[in-house]
Amino acid sequence: MTLRLPVEVAQGVERLARRFGHRPAQLGARLVEEGLRRRDFPQIELRDTAGGRVAYLAGTRFAVYWIAQSIRDGRTAEDFARQYEFPLERIQGALAYAAAFRTEIEG
Repeated sequence: MTLRLPVEVAQGVERLARRFGHRPAQLGARLVEEGLRRRDFPQIELRDTAGGRVAYLAGTRFAVYWIAQSIRDGRTAEDFARQYEFPLERIQGALAYAAAFRTEIEG
């Protein structure tokens, strides 16, 4: 697939690629993939960390992998949501993301 980008957008991708030591095509593909993820999982945001890109419950300090691990360790989504005062739907969204991208989250 070939994409034609406006000049300013292409320059931005090239700058960012240089900054992180990637090829522009690699970075462009990752940005498109992350855009699709944001569309499918609006309650999740990806952040740069020392360990790479990590999914978080948007607006919180809770990593998706940590939420999923808490549930695997025997907590219910309802208990987690109640304890941290989140709508259950947000926790379910984090778990859906974890299920969709399990290999990334589990390393």
